[in-house]
Amino acid sequence: MVRHYYLRQASWEADIQVMLKDKGDRDRSSHELAVAARSLLTPIAREYGARIAVVEMPPGPPVVQTVVAEVYGPDDQTRRAVTTDLKRMFDQVENLVDVDTYITDTYERWHFAVDTEKTTRRGVSVETINRNLDMAMGGYRLGDVKRGTVLEPTYLVIQLPLNRRSELSQLAVLPIPSESGQTVPLSELGKFERIPEERVIYHKDLRTIEYVTGEMEGKQSRHPNTACSHWEATVER
Repeated sequence: MVRHYYLRQASWEADIQVMLKDKGDRDRSSHELAVAARSLLTPIAREYGARIAVVEMPPGPPVVQTVVAEVYGPDDQTRRAVTTDLKRMFDQVENLVDVDTYITDTYERWHFAVDTEKTTRRGVSVETINRNLDMAMGGYRLGDVKRGTVLEPTYLVIQLPLNRRSELSQLAVLPIPSESGQTVPLSELGKFERIPEERVIYHKDLRTIEYVTGEMEGKQSRHPNTACSHWEATVER
């Protein structure tokens, strides 16, 4: 139901697709299996500070989520404050689960700043540096393999072992090929810097927007309007 391909690019983001037998070959419905999976996975996610959503394939076209609130506002601070309040209200709605927002936490990341003077002198292009860093970190795809009835392809990637790619001292000695055919250690072409990662900003109809989402559980799962009526009652209180 939820495509969200753009949420699968980072190393801390992933999705697991479960293929079920035909409904005539199992004792439980797909919704009952989703409820069981959610009850098992949610405590684990909370223990490690992760966020999960168990979603089901609908008969119709893909949607963002079963229940969605769109928040518009004059500035980022106001939108995020209202979004946080709405999430708190969603959490109080009976049978509304997997409540989440699209607000991202602030964090810093390592960035390799290229010294153009050194790269020119050594005969190494910025493109070559980026490509080799991508391969070292696992961001370079060689191709994909399609297996049996699995809908999504399995990508073939090259990457260094975790104990090497997680240490800057190991990445610093990464050999970068030059135009002369020789290799140059990465540390001689620039340096690593910590920089703040900008928050993700979503747009709809040329307007900035935040989302609050959720899934319905139980008999009400087929009637999302029930969640809306419960939410309206919560707001009125």
